[in-house]
Order: sequence, then structure tokens, then C-alpha cells
Amino acid sequence: MRFYLRIQLSLLLSALLLSCAGGNDKQTKVNSKDSGYQVEVAPRSGGKKINTDNTIIQPLSLAECNIKGKVKFISFRKYSLGRWNRKVLTAKGYYSYDTSGYLLCHNEYKSDGIQTIGCIYNYDKNHRATEWNIMDQGNGRDSKIVFKYGKKGNKTEEIIDDKDPKFSIKATFKYDSAGDEIQEKDYADDGKLKEIISFRYDNKGNQTEVSHLAALTHVVQSKFTCTYDDNSNEIAGKKYSSDTAVVVKWSCKNNDKGKCTEKVYYTTEGYMTMKNTFKYDTIGNLTEYNYFRADGSFNEDDSYSLEYMYDKTRNVIKQTKVIKRSGKQVLVEYTEYDIVYY
Repeated sequence: MRFYLRIQLSLLLSALLLSCAGGNDKQTKVNSKDSGYQVEVAPRSGGKKINTDNTIIQPLSLAECNIKGKVKFISFRKYSLGRWNRKVLTAKGYYSYDTSGYLLCHNEYKSDGIQTIGCIYNYDKNHRATEWNIMDQGNGRDSKIVFKYGKKGNKTEEIIDDKDPKFSIKATFKYDSAGDEIQEKDYADDGKLKEIISFRYDNKGNQTEVSHLAALTHVVQSKFTCTYDDNSNEIAGKKYSSDTAVVVKWSCKNNDKGKCTEKVYYTTEGYMTMKNTFKYDTIGNLTEYNYFRADGSFNEDDSYSLEYMYDKTRNVIKQTKVIKRSGKQVLVEYTEYDIVYY
């Protein structure tokens, strides 16, 4: 398993990420589903990374999120609309940034004010993450993540200190001469090696292969491969259950801005199992996600549209989610953002 701390983040974070998805596709990866998000540190090299775990990579700066201006503070309130369009507050929270635009903390609360998540982020003089302190009330866990770096600035070690020892683990990293990560080793709390992960790249630095190997035998247990077009946009991929056994394949279509507009999943025999389509506005924000079943029929339960309102700096201040029910557009939830600038 890829080394990360699993945190059940609310949709508020995903909404913020979706609203800034036009800024840096190499930094932000979003799961196509609406729950179970996972977080890891954003990569620093220039190539595309294979998203093996449907993770969200936590942006640590306004620039990575494509949030404009010198933002000091962002608060949010998320509402759902129930019967008779009754507005119900479901979650709220805030993000705080330093004068250089780096995330200092973020906190989330239930509608009754009970805190669900609290994170504090620390950096070195080069704005690299050095320590995260995380309170996850949803899972009853408190954790500290420490990051260490080598002389060339690459992350060499990542340590999770969790109050539950089974989640206290360490990872070490190796890089090639181009600065791309080529190996990760994950260790359990008792120091025993759990897993080895190896990486391969093309000549543009795009990740073409991720292999998960057994710690003792070094036998490949799972593998992901990707191919890219001349603009480094993902066009196809495969998942393997071993070094050679393919279990699922997919293909991607992209627009002229490199945004994925269609992703189709296939069996090894070439039969479609699922298709997702995506639409974006002129800024690059996701405006429509559609889900189609194996027989090509439209699944309205897992499809939605997003609408945005912007402030004068062109930052999102309201995001509205609309779904289709019996062919009709129905507003189901929206999130409001209040932005304070330095």
C-alpha cells in the first residue's frame, strides 16, 4: 500500500480542491467518489504521477490550489437541502495561511460545533513540510507526521507517530539522478519491513509504472502502468494483480487544456465496465461528472453538476451541487466560502 495517513475528510476539502483543479493538475488528484479520501504530500518533481489509490494530494500552498491573491483565511459552511428545500447546516470549518501563502492549519466541525478534524502544518525555511499534527475525532486518532529531507532537497523519510501503535509506521525513499522517486520502503512500528514500492518513468518524468512488492520475496503483488500522449496527458492504464496478470484496463480522453473529459474502464477481454465523463468551465473547474454503467445506461444516482460563484479576485465563494432525479435537475447541497485577504 502506498504510504499515507488515511483521514476521513469531509466534502468541504474536496470542494475546495475541485474548485482549484484548473491550477495544477500535477499536484491535485481527486477520487471519483465522494467519500474515503486519503491524503499524501504533493510531489515536487514535474512529471505526472500514477494515482494508484484514488487519493487526494493535500495542497500546502495557495499556488498549488490556484487560489489567487494574498489569502489569509478561508472559512466555509456546507448546507444540504432536504424536503421542501429546507436548508440544513451539515459542516463548517476554516483554513489559515501564512504571508507566503502556505497552509498553517485547517479545522472542521459538525453543525453542532463538535470538532471532527484539526491539522497544524509546519515548514522549514524552504517551505517544505516538516511536521503535521493531526487530530481525527471521526476515527478517534491523534497523529504526528514528521518529514525528513536529503542534501538535494528530496524527501528521504516519513514517520507517522500515532497513539494507536498499529498505525505508527515509517517510510524511506530513494531517487534517481533526475530527482524522481524510484523506491519506497514501508516499515511497521516494530521496525519490520512491510512493503517495497518501485517506480519507473518516461523521458519526460511521467510515472509509467508503480509496482508493489512483497517485503521478503520481492515478488510483485500488484502493479499499475500508464501511457501518456506528447503533452504528458494520461491516455491509458492497466492494473495488475501480479507482474503479468491484468485485472482492469482504462482509457482517457483529454481536452486541449489537458483535462480528462472521458475515462472508460474495461475487463481484460475488452468489455466496458464503467464510463465517467467530465466537463469544465473556462477557468478549468469541474462543472459536470457523469457515470455510465457497463451497458452504457446513465446512472443518475452517481452523477452531478457543479456551479460556482466567484469574488472579484476570481476565487470561488459558493459552490452548488445539482443532481438529476427522474430527469429533473435538483439542488441537493451547496458550500459557501468567506475569504479574508492580507
